[in-house]
Amino acid sequence: MEQFIGEIRMFGGNYAPDGWFICDGSVKPISDYDMLYTLIGTTYGGNGQSDFGIPDLRGRAVLHNGNGPGLDPIPFAQLGGKETVTLKVENLPSHLHMIDGAGATATTEVPTGMKLAMGASNTYVKNELIPIDPVPTTDPKEKLPVPTPMHPKSITPTGGNSPVSLMQPYVVINYIISYTGVFPSQP
Repeated sequence: MEQFIGEIRMFGGNYAPDGWFICDGSVKPISDYDMLYTLIGTTYGGNGQSDFGIPDLRGRAVLHNGNGPGLDPIPFAQLGGKETVTLKVENLPSHLHMIDGAGATATTEVPTGMKLAMGASNTYVKNELIPIDPVPTTDPKEKLPVPTPMHPKSITPTGGNSPVSLMQPYVVINYIISYTGVFPSQP
């Protein structure tokens, strides 16, 4: 069976056979490929006066247009998706972070590394935001109330804002589009 003009197939070779173009987004002259232009026009690029674009399927998964139950509509020839995305706080699931603390009295005036510990000899951190290096006081009236706002550096940030890959496992095969064959009739 002869192929339709405009038919797209997968092809395992590293070239396009005679009568086919690799779907690489290249621009072709209308005068040389008028039948293919009649079918796809400038849907995939070109100026429509002297040239038109071939679909660019490099690095793309192909989807059918329309919509199905529970799916968003996808218009014909629409491009979408990203290879990577950097997650923001609102994209993360609700979670807790651990904070350094001690349940026993420390052996130093002001415990370092344990922001929520009581110092030795009833030494307290002053009633203010917990600084990076707290200043001790022996006045119990100045001890921290509960709840107490903490210095922003009391909980060490983590993460590196690296993009997360969204790529599914893949194998690369060329998509080709026919510019010769049977001109498809409309129903």
